[in-house]
Amino acid sequence: MRWYCLLISLVLLSGCARFGRAPSTAISPPVTISGATQTETSSYLLWLERSVVPLRLSVLSVDQRGAMAEGVYVWRNGLLREFKQQGSRWVAEQALPYALHVRYDTQGLPVYQRFEINERVMPLTEAELNQFFQEANNVADLVDSQHRDGLAVYQGRLVDGRFMSCDGVTFVLEPLVPLAPDVLDAWEARGDIVSLLAKRQRFSGNNVLRYAEVINHYQGECFQSAIELE
Repeated sequence: MRWYCLLISLVLLSGCARFGRAPSTAISPPVTISGATQTETSSYLLWLERSVVPLRLSVLSVDQRGAMAEGVYVWRNGLLREFKQQGSRWVAEQALPYALHVRYDTQGLPVYQRFEINERVMPLTEAELNQFFQEANNVADLVDSQHRDGLAVYQGRLVDGRFMSCDGVTFVLEPLVPLAPDVLDAWEARGDIVSLLAKRQRFSGNNVLRYAEVINHYQGECFQSAIELE
């Protein structure tokens, strides 16, 4: 797959139909769940709003050299209908801005596409457009699976050896994140945003994140999607 795709074949799950999920007549209030995955070169934070079927997926991608990108994917009646990506990716040792926007019809066929690198319009193949469609559904399944296992994404900063989440909750990490103390001290001194995949529990009066896996860290602010879709 070409370098600009946020969603990755590593997380592909079997058994997903080409046309997405069949619409359901059941009524369920929307909830937002989260998950994450990594490759050798990039990390992906995933926030999925869903009811009986997926509604909206927000993605933050951070690569090992610090290039960041985000994506938003929208389903209607159980079918992926539109997504946008924007951010920067490395091309020939340069971090260049890119933007990608695709819409699909009710049969899952692409009806609109626009891909730009550094303000230059680039073509997309039919195979790539089909792959984007399939991967969005598969990543939604990945988040569902992690949620069933009790896992979620937590973003925040390290403060005095504890984890202060972006919504102001202080957590104890148990067991401690298996990284050298000088690495954690450097992240804390810089005020890096640290992203964890962990299980949340309440123990001895403390909020605890258990079995925390560091997904990424970066200098900046907690993620809030800046992409708007109708």
